[in-house]
Amino acid sequence: MPVNRTQLATALREARAARGWSQAELASTVGCSTETISRIEREAFEPALSTMADLAGALGLTIDEIVTGNSRAKDLRADERNWLRIYEQLPPQARQALITLGQMAVKGRNR
Repeated sequence: MPVNRTQLATALREARAARGWSQAELASTVGCSTETISRIEREAFEPALSTMADLAGALGLTIDEIVTGNSRAKDLRADERNWLRIYEQLPPQARQALITLGQMAVKGRNR
């Protein structure tokens, strides 16, 4: 499913500005080029999911927030938002391992 580039550009620009970061500072934080940030903010480029996860994490947002503008995170506690950001940055195998570990912990607690 294609990403709404306008929403992505707006969310990225607003979140970056709210932190007082330049495009170069954000690029350095996530390990991409300033040109990449510029192209995303001009709606000229759709980054890979891993780059979106890095951008979201660096800006304290979820991928959902930067792609759709939906903010489930505002209803979460700070520790829950932190876990969500960590989870979104994990590769699929690590996500599944984390889910399995959580399920095992819940089962162990209920015994």
